[in-house]
Amino acid sequence: MYQRFASHVPNLTLKDHQDFYTAHGDDAKYIAQEVYHTSSVIKLLGTKSAPLPSVTLSTTLAKEFLRDALSVKQLRIEIWIPEGGKKSSSKFVLNRQASPGNIQEVEDLIFANTEITSPPIVLALRVSQLDGVRTLGTAFADASIRKIGVSQFAENDLFSNIEVCAIRHL
Repeated sequence: MYQRFASHVPNLTLKDHQDFYTAHGDDAKYIAQEVYHTSSVIKLLGTKSAPLPSVTLSTTLAKEFLRDALSVKQLRIEIWIPEGGKKSSSKFVLNRQASPGNIQEVEDLIFANTEITSPPIVLALRVSQLDGVRTLGTAFADASIRKIGVSQFAENDLFSNIEVCAIRHL
């Protein structure tokens, strides 16, 4: 029954069980490595001759994973729900789809916490003269996506290079 959810070409498929989410097959293996950083969270469903890897995500962890998958990893996501909204249903229907450029269907999930819509980013600047040329050193840390960036470049009197850097990378 879960085998058809296991195949994905460019998509990562999650099943919404209202209280938690599951992923199966290669998606489960991917989530185990990217979210849990271990394969010990994988459960094998089905028969011993054809086991299906499965992993469970809490609602909070699934939302964090969705945010990361769409913004950083640039994955396409499908979310399936039980047919008729019944937990006991064995048939699932496609409920939501999202890609990095099209997140409208999952905005309520990934931006449910209003603090997350403006991520905490720390930026440091250092201006110095090096051989008569104004040099600007920058460093930033984005805690929401666990990213640190460092750069040093020559700057003009209008500080237009730092403007471009901030717009592109922050």
